Amino acid sequence: MNTTHTMLQAFVHQALGGQTANIHITLRSPLAYQSNQLYDLWADGRHFMLKVFLKPEEQAVAPLREFRALELLADLDIAPQPIFYDPAYGPMVIYAYMDGEMWDRHRPTEPELAQLTELWLIMNSIPTDNLWLSRGYDQAWEANVTKIQGWLQTYAAWAADEFQPGRDVAALSLELLE
Repeated sequence: MNTTHTMLQAFVHQALGGQTANIHITLRSPLAYQSNQLYDLWADGRHFMLKVFLKPEEQAVAPLREFRALELLADLDIAPQPIFYDPAYGPMVIYAYMDGEMWDRHRPTEPELAQLTELWLIMNSIPTDNLWLSRGYDQAWEANVTKIQGWLQTYAAWAADEFQPGRDVAALSLELLE
């Protein structure tokens, strides 16, 4: 057993209250755009996910933000249930395994867009009091406007060639941003 695996097992044992006798951890094959490692975690017959954050610049805040986001969504049953996070153990989060497929970066189909719309409507019911700023939005407003303007211009160029109905939305969005 290698050092990483031994360390992960010790973390899981501690995270689950030291009551777990049978722990099995398997690394999932990472997707090309992932900046973390995902592990399937089995403990006493229960299936969990263990996520290890790898980017040094994200390790201090990303695990906490993810865990808090899962806590906010917990009652809605639309995301994995949060199980454990403690910064003293490092940039790792444990959550309950949830059946389904992780949204990747493929072009969504109409049924997928409909599902996503339903999820956004459900998420809209979450109170916004005490929410934290999204990553990158703690910088000056002007920098954010420039970033958003770039995204909208990219969308406008794409819509002009690929999605004619989106042209008006892009133009209106850029106008509203100004």
